[in-house]
Amino acid sequence: MAQDADIDLMLADGEDTATIGGVTVACQLWTQDQIQAKDANSGGHSLGMSYILLRASLFPDLAQGDPITVNGVQYRAGLVSRVQDGKILHVWLGVPNG
Repeated sequence: MAQDADIDLMLADGEDTATIGGVTVACQLWTQDQIQAKDANSGGHSLGMSYILLRASLFPDLAQGDPITVNGVQYRAGLVSRVQDGKILHVWLGVPNG
C-alpha cells in the first residue's frame, strides 16, 4: 500500500501542476490515451483524452464538473475515480475552457 510521502515523490517526478480550489499541487498529466467515437452517420473518430493523477487525500471531495487548472490551462473534471487502494485520484479532463 502506497503512503502519502511515496505518492508525493512519484507525482513530483515531472513538472506538471494542478490547482483545485486555490490549492496547487504536483500531478502527473497523461495525454496519450484515445477513445473511439462512432455514430450511425459517421465512420468514427479518434478523440485525444487527457487525465491527471493526484494524491486523493488532498482532494477527497473532488467531483465531476469541478474546475481544475493544469499547467495553466483551465478544465472541468470529468470522471473521477480512485486507484492504488484509493490513495490516488484518476481524473479525466474535459475540453479546455476558453
